[in-house]
Amino acid sequence: MLIFIADFFEEHYRGGAEHNDAALINLFNTRIPVLRRRASKVTLDFLHALTPDHRLIIANHCHLAGDCVEYLAGSGLFYLIYEHDYHYIATRNPCLYPDLKVPESVLINTAFYQHAQAVLCQSSLHTSIAVHAGVNRKVINLGTNFWSPSAINTLRATMHRADKCTSPPISIIDSSTPVKNTKGSIRYCEKKGFDYILIPSTDYPQYLELLSSSQGLAFFPLWPESFSRLTLEAACLGLDLHVNDRIGALSESWFTECIKHPPSHRGIAILEQLVCRQKHALETLLELLRC
Repeated sequence: MLIFIADFFEEHYRGGAEHNDAALINLFNTRIPVLRRRASKVTLDFLHALTPDHRLIIANHCHLAGDCVEYLAGSGLFYLIYEHDYHYIATRNPCLYPDLKVPESVLINTAFYQHAQAVLCQSSLHTSIAVHAGVNRKVINLGTNFWSPSAINTLRATMHRADKCTSPPISIIDSSTPVKNTKGSIRYCEKKGFDYILIPSTDYPQYLELLSSSQGLAFFPLWPESFSRLTLEAACLGLDLHVNDRIGALSESWFTECIKHPPSHRGIAILEQLVCRQKHALETLLELLRC
């Protein structure tokens, strides 16, 4: 059995990591049974009951108790760490260090990371930071995020009916999360003289409709995005990308090749590649879990 551990699932919090995990779990469920477990609900008793036949994937794990982290590192249990962030860095921000090379002195949970069967990353940028930090002998770049079939269908439908307004503004995600740097995107638009709209947290179809009405996306995260679902969705909808070099998706050659297409064909190219990349990533994960 596969046990998928995360701080939150989609019904608890609607973030990019949670949407990704939900889509991935649904894909797993077509091949193998999956038990979901919130990190805060994992106890030593729960872990003691596991056998070598169990397989664990541990995603965001800020709420995983310290004694459980320590136990896993020495347990011999099979677990993969699905990295959404930089949980192995005390500051969580690799940009604080020259060339994104994180010094050993700020690494945390090192035994937990070193004893995982592999650490899974989401883009070449995301992977290179983990490799330079030496978090594990086996760091794997999956090269994508996961979208559910219904999300892909919604994105495709929005692409086909996208209607730019007369004076299209720049979209900015209205996020209270400091690292998403909403204020920096606003300053950028004001300096450039661009009109802009703030897109609030809303349901997925409405979010895409608002995004599709724009000319471009302004997004300047303060630390590297592991992938950036937002950037891919904006590119699919034909938006100009006003972004910095901290976007994981832009370190993937398949994505940068797709965004060279004219806006009218860009989304089709991206979604075709996305579906292929998801299938390849799933097969990579299933192969690891067979070990």
